[in-house]
Amino acid sequence: EAIAHKTENASNFWSRWGRNPTLENSSLKTGKGNRLVTRTLRDAREDAVCRVEAKSKTGCGMLVSFKGLLAVLTNNHIITDKASAEGAIAIFQTASMGTVEIRLKPERFMYTSEKTALDYTFVACEVPAGVQAMELVKGGQQGLRQGDTLVIVQYPSGGEKGVAVGPAVSVHHPYLSYEVDTEEGSSGSAVFKDYEPVALHHRAPREPEAKGFLSSMSCSVARKKTNRGVLLAAILDDLEEKLAAKAKKKEGKEKK
Repeated sequence: EAIAHKTENASNFWSRWGRNPTLENSSLKTGKGNRLVTRTLRDAREDAVCRVEAKSKTGCGMLVSFKGLLAVLTNNHIITDKASAEGAIAIFQTASMGTVEIRLKPERFMYTSEKTALDYTFVACEVPAGVQAMELVKGGQQGLRQGDTLVIVQYPSGGEKGVAVGPAVSVHHPYLSYEVDTEEGSSGSAVFKDYEPVALHHRAPREPEAKGFLSSMSCSVARKKTNRGVLLAAILDDLEEKLAAKAKKKEGKEKK
């Protein structure tokens, strides 16, 4: 009876203060990139990731919008120049519309950065029915830290869309390293934190180049165990510069 009385008193106490201790104890924000994400947002983000098929290469990409320009964002080593973009298609596997296929339109616009630099291509495309583009805004990719949970949506080996999850290892501008599995054909995949795009998957681990005496000692070359992406923050800075340069050039021609 004494125990029941104490429980009742505690319940009365919390109710008087308008608090529910059971609900409060079940709430915790870790701050590690595990924010609650709605199914609607998750589906929309995953729908916006596509498979890119060019003349001789297959990879991934994402449907994005930046400064009013609708485009597919992928790697430069997938779409290198306008010639490789001509006839290329983007294929979306969506939750509600099934498979949606569009063509890239490099004749409208295309901006790119060499694979030895930021390894991205931002190229115009047709409007895919039922697919919502991810609006990219400068400064919207802040707050990445080691240990944050990342999600990579990809089309491994050009097959069915899949998802891999793992932690961020380091942020070293303009790159992001992570322990998230990828397979061949995943270049150009979207890297998400809380299903907000933060990076463009760029490459798998590489063996460091060994020189001289070390080249004959395979045990001296340690293989890196992390995948790497290019931070969208770096891509948007570069893209903004390219857009501004084109606008300035156009303005100069009009004045003549």
